[in-house]
Amino acid sequence: MNQDYIEGLVGKRVKLVKTNDPYTDLINNEYIGTVYDVKKVNFDGGFIQIWCRFDNGSNFAIVPETGDIYEIIHEKKIILKSPSYDWTGKI
Repeated sequence: MNQDYIEGLVGKRVKLVKTNDPYTDLINNEYIGTVYDVKKVNFDGGFIQIWCRFDNGSNFAIVPETGDIYEIIHEKKIILKSPSYDWTGKI
């Protein structure tokens, strides 16, 4: 991901659309929240953590490289979808 794009996420409203995390229940809960930090992790091949405080009280990182898909929203309108990764981690 582009460094300017990554840094520009802080303060944005996002919606978690898909996750492979078995403990995140997207069927019964909506995960819309605000990005408060973005970390680039440089081990295990490198990945991005997009840390969010969700309106439902949850607080965790979205990790696109693991299959998490999010959308940036503005006034309840989607303005940008996250890049899609195939199972190999490539865009």
